[in-house]
Amino acid sequence: MIGLHALLLDDCNIEGDFSKWPKKLRMLSWPCSPILELPTTLNLPNLVVLNLSQSKNLTCLWAQDIGIQVQNYQEIHLLKYL
Repeated sequence: MIGLHALLLDDCNIEGDFSKWPKKLRMLSWPCSPILELPTTLNLPNLVVLNLSQSKNLTCLWAQDIGIQVQNYQEIHLLKYL
């Protein structure tokens, strides 16, 4: 996964060490994700697209503030807080 720039996960549950995900990842699409929040160990500094549409359990992006700037709020109305 070293050269991976786009990742599509559809309606699946992923567990493990998120700190090992490729730093060059630019697009993460995970519709219908079962997670409540993104893991704090998920560090994706080059991410420009994050699709978590139809993720009914999602209540916040991260449990703590990591300094991310959200530029497009489409379909984020389900979140309690960013």
